[in-house]
Amino acid sequence: MADVKLRWWEQEIEALYAGRARHPLSQALTPALPALQGRQQLFLDLISGTRMDIAAVGFASFEDVKRYCYRHSGALAELQALLLGAGSQQALLAARLLGNSVRLAAIATAGTADALRGKVYFATEDLQKHGVDRHISGETHAEAPVRALVQDYAARARA
Repeated sequence: MADVKLRWWEQEIEALYAGRARHPLSQALTPALPALQGRQQLFLDLISGTRMDIAAVGFASFEDVKRYCYRHSGALAELQALLLGAGSQQALLAARLLGNSVRLAAIATAGTADALRGKVYFATEDLQKHGVDRHISGETHAEAPVRALVQDYAARARA
C-alpha cells in the first residue's frame, strides 16, 4: 500500500512541475515554483528516502548510509533553503550537509532503539568493524562495542 502512495506522489511531483498540481500541498507550492525550477529531483529523493525507511533493508557501507541521510533529510533541508530564498550554491550545500548531519545524529542517538525494533540504520561494514551483530538485542545494546559504534556515528555527524 505504501508503495502505491509513493508512486502517486511521484506522479504528483510531475504534475506540480507541469502546472497541474492536484493535492493541496503541491498546489500550495505552485507559487514557489520559480525558486524550485530544476529541483524536481529533490522531491523525488525525499520519496526515495521514504521508500528506504519503509523497506528497512539495511546498508552495506557508510556511503550507503550517507546517501540515505541525504534522501531522508539533506534533500528536505535543501528544499527548505530554496523556499526561504537561499540562492547561492554554498548556502544550498550548507543546508544539505546540515540535513545530512541531523539525520546521522538521529541514527547515532536512536540507532540502538531502532535496531531493537528491527530497523538497522548502521552500515554492515561498521557493524563488522566494531564487532557488533546486526541483531542488536536488549542484552547487547549497552555493551562496549555497541557504544563504540554509536560514538563513531556521533563523531561522523559532528564532522
